[in-house]
Amino acid sequence: MNGLELSMNDRVVKHNDFIEASLNLDLVEQRLIFLAIIKARKHSDDVAETLKSEFIIHANDYVKVFNVERHTAYESLKNGVKGLLDAKFLYRYENKNNNVAQRGYNLASWVEYVDNEACVTIKFSPDVVPLIIGLNNKFTSYELQQIVNLQSRYAVRLYEMLIRWRDTGKLIISLEDLRFGLGIQKAEYQLMSNFKSRVLDLAITQINQYTDIEAIYEQKKNGRKIIGFEFTFTIKCEQVEEPDFFSDEKPKKTKSKKSRLPLPIMTSLSEHELLLTKTKAEEYIHKKQITDEKHKANIFKLAEKEGWGLETIKKEQDIYRQKNEKILAEIATEKQIEKANKIAWLEEQRINQEFIEKFEALSELEQKGVLFKVQELIKNIPIINKSFERAVAENQAHKDIMYRTYFKQVMEKENY
Repeated sequence: MNGLELSMNDRVVKHNDFIEASLNLDLVEQRLIFLAIIKARKHSDDVAETLKSEFIIHANDYVKVFNVERHTAYESLKNGVKGLLDAKFLYRYENKNNNVAQRGYNLASWVEYVDNEACVTIKFSPDVVPLIIGLNNKFTSYELQQIVNLQSRYAVRLYEMLIRWRDTGKLIISLEDLRFGLGIQKAEYQLMSNFKSRVLDLAITQINQYTDIEAIYEQKKNGRKIIGFEFTFTIKCEQVEEPDFFSDEKPKKTKSKKSRLPLPIMTSLSEHELLLTKTKAEEYIHKKQITDEKHKANIFKLAEKEGWGLETIKKEQDIYRQKNEKILAEIATEKQIEKANKIAWLEEQRINQEFIEKFEALSELEQKGVLFKVQELIKNIPIINKSFERAVAENQAHKDIMYRTYFKQVMEKENY
C-alpha cells in the first residue's frame, strides 16, 4: 500500500498481549515493523481489509523518520528483510491442562525487498493483524517520535513495556518475564552484571535521554539473588525556552510542565520605549563624543521624538503576535479535530449499539450458534481465543469490537 505519508506524530498502536509477547528483533527489524503498523492503521481500521493488504516502506521513509544517510537506509532495508522473513513473536498462555505454554507466530506472511526501488513490502500474518487493527480497548499507543532516537533494541522494547503502564507509572516484573519480553535468549547475558550494563542500564539511559518518560528501577531480591525489578517512571513535558530576540542562537528545549496559553501582547510600552530611546541616544552621544550638556539634552529630545530604537520593540511585538496567532490557530484546529473525533466516535457508538441490539434480538439458540461459529473461526489464534472465551463467559463478546469482524462474517452468512 503506497502513498501513505509518515509523521513523527503518528502513533504506534499494539494490543497489550502483543506488547507483552516476546520479540527477538534487532533495531532495524523493529523499526520496519513500526512503520508498517502505522501505514496499516492509516490505510484501514478494518481487520478483513488489512488482511488483504500489503504495505510498502521506502528508503525515503526510513531516512525521513530515523534521520540516517540514504546509503544507510538502503542497507537497513536490505538487511531488515532477512530477519523479518523468519521473524516470530512468542506468546505465553495457559493450555487446557493448566500449564503455561509458549506458542510462536510469524510476524509476516511474506516480506519482499526490491533493490532497484529501495523498498520493502510487508504483508502482516493473520495472527498479527487483530493485534494492531480494530482495537478499542486493551491496547498501548505512543508517538513514533518517542522511539526514533533509541539506538538499542532493548531500549525500544523496554520503553513499550513501561509505557504499557502509563496510568500507574510503575511496572513490577520478574527477571524471567523481563528477559522474555526483551527477547533475550537463555544463553545471552547470563551474568547479572552483563545484563545490567549491556541491556538494562543502557536502555534506561537512552529512554531517559530521548523519550517522554524518566525511569528508574529497583532490584527485587530473594536473599542475595535478584529475581525481578520494579520500574517507576514519570511523564516529561516538553518546554521550549523563550528566545532571546537579540541573539542568533536557537532556543533550547528543556523538559518541564508548561501551560499552552496565548502569550501576552505588549500594548503599553512607554517605559520600555523611553529606555530604548535613551539607550540609543547615549550610544549616539558616545560615538560622536558629544560633551556639551545642552547638545546632549537636545539629542535625548530628538531620540524620544523620532523613536530611536523603537523598531526593536515593533519586531518584538510582531514576533509575539505571530506566535500568538500560531498558538490560537493550533488551538482552533485542535478543537475542530476534537469535534470531528467526537462526531466519529458517536457514529461509531451508534453503529456499535445497532449491532449489539441486532445480536441480542436473536433467540438464545441463534446466539449460541453464532458464538460457536465465531469461536471456530478464531480457535487457532490462542491470544484472541482465550480472551474470547472470557468475554463469552461474561456475556460481553458481542459487545467487543475486537471480535466484530468475525461476528459480522458469521451473521451475514446466516442472513441474520
